[in-house]
Amino acid sequence: MTGNQIILYRVPWALDSQYQPYFRSDAARTQYFSTLPYLDVTPPNGNVNIHLDYNYELQVIIPIDVTSAEKYNFCKVIYNEQEYYSNILDYKQVSVGHTELQLKRHALSECVDYLSHFKNFNVRRATFVSQNKWQGYMKDSMWHKPTFRYNKRVFEPDIKFRYLSNVIDTDTHEVEYTDLDCVFENCLILYLGAAIHTENIENAKPRNIFGTPVQYEIYIIPLRQLTGSIAIRNTICQGDMELTPITSANGTYDKVSLDDFVEVLDKYSPQILGYKHIYLPCGKDGNFSRLPWYTYYTKIYADDAKSKFINAFVVTNTSYFLNDVNDCYIWYDYKCESVWGNIEIRSYSKDTSIILDKTELTGSNQNGSLCELHVEHYYFLDMNDDEIVSYISSKNAPSIIEMGTKIISDTTDLGDSISYVLDAEANFEAQNRYYDAMTRSVRNHKQDLGYIEAGENFMLATQQIGMGMKYGGGLQAAGNSMGVGNIIRGIGNLAEVQADTFYYLQQREIYAANEKAKPDQGRGAGNGNSRYFEAVYNPRIIEEVPFDEDLKTWQKNTELFGVELTYFQETFSTSLWEIDGNFFFQADAIVNDNVFTTQQYAELYKRLTGGCRYFIVEEST
Repeated sequence: MTGNQIILYRVPWALDSQYQPYFRSDAARTQYFSTLPYLDVTPPNGNVNIHLDYNYELQVIIPIDVTSAEKYNFCKVIYNEQEYYSNILDYKQVSVGHTELQLKRHALSECVDYLSHFKNFNVRRATFVSQNKWQGYMKDSMWHKPTFRYNKRVFEPDIKFRYLSNVIDTDTHEVEYTDLDCVFENCLILYLGAAIHTENIENAKPRNIFGTPVQYEIYIIPLRQLTGSIAIRNTICQGDMELTPITSANGTYDKVSLDDFVEVLDKYSPQILGYKHIYLPCGKDGNFSRLPWYTYYTKIYADDAKSKFINAFVVTNTSYFLNDVNDCYIWYDYKCESVWGNIEIRSYSKDTSIILDKTELTGSNQNGSLCELHVEHYYFLDMNDDEIVSYISSKNAPSIIEMGTKIISDTTDLGDSISYVLDAEANFEAQNRYYDAMTRSVRNHKQDLGYIEAGENFMLATQQIGMGMKYGGGLQAAGNSMGVGNIIRGIGNLAEVQADTFYYLQQREIYAANEKAKPDQGRGAGNGNSRYFEAVYNPRIIEEVPFDEDLKTWQKNTELFGVELTYFQETFSTSLWEIDGNFFFQADAIVNDNVFTTQQYAELYKRLTGGCRYFIVEEST
């Protein structure tokens, strides 16, 4: 038939490759093929030897040798005014100068702009324009978070010490804070029972801590005084329910003797409920270290002559105003190095940290900006449950779920109290001050029991002798004598009960008085020393940063083959997906009109759901 034609082409794609043309129009397709290397192999008579097979395949015989045909990989057949665009699957020599081609029709070339014939796209993977502008990820973006290998980097932030410097006399009772550089002092936190209120401690009086009355006192003992002098600036609070007058006191305290230090602890060991050994955050205020709570300076003496002592600072009451409950806190800002991975905020030790996903702290409109955090740590002291309260907020505005105005808070343990090993003699004296009275009571009890038993035995012996003399020592006499003896033992038992009852009541009163005299007992913990050994003495940031090679590989892969998405598109448009004339697209969709044959639909839908990278072919002017 006239008009039939066979043209061979050399195209830059294979039948099943992940790189395929996307023709915008018939004219764009025609123009594109005209630019490719080609060979017209139409027989001189125009008769095309073609066989249309099932499964979208066909065979043609062309009048060239197989060695020449192998230089081409694509074929266009015009048969009965119908154009068939096909990839060449195989070659077969028919005879010299004749070759049979095994072809598979290329649906993407036959059906131009095929995605325009679908609707309701559930996009599962694609490239998109906004992603190409930055290689970041936001929690509420349409695309899914990738997985990397991470390098962990440790940072020590620039920590500031913020303390309450003034309370403004207004209806709202506003407060003012002052920032200082933060230093960490090696301190012993000592918890003493109420019985410590003696003349051997200066300024000792009942306290309330953080607005709550307590039955113990908290002493801060700077341990630098064991090796040299220490300069301390403490803050003194004068009031409770009223506005708080705040004053400061400076003092340089000389070295104390280690022997005196130990002797003081031994003296008051019965009252020591527990202690903590921590590096305490303090403000660097000139040459002084400013303590983080309201405190009074005090000396704790080991002897009545007050020649042996240690320097200590007792934590005193705070006001009841909300902003004044915490005398100070430490804070810092931190800008992340990467948008990927977790960030660990460590306030004390490895098991008291807060781990956050950095990608959750910024929103999609942040244009890939790095996350910035504001962190605050508040130290709370308590005999049984010391804690660090941490507030973490995102400085990115807005962040996911309005994190710019919301606060992440968490509470971590400051470490366990360590039970103090009591001095045996001091503990015995403290807990057994009624020991002598109790001893005398028990002694008298045993004496009286002895007297009763002796009298009982005497009477029994006398009776047995009398009976024996009268009756001659027979069995009957023996029985009578035993019976009389039992009567006498009964009388003796009655006297014994009376003695037990009397002395029981006496001893009960002694025990009760002794229990009242005992010091309060604290609960010991098991791992305080190990906590101190592995503790991080100041806050640290441990940030996960992707390995450079992983990040580069992922970035290149996203440019070529897109990222996983959760996105719905009503009608298709390449404007959202196209990057430099290319796009990757994978989705589920519904056919919009009936322009495809059954085989064409099957081939095209397989491409759509399986995903493919396309290069866009448009008609040039």
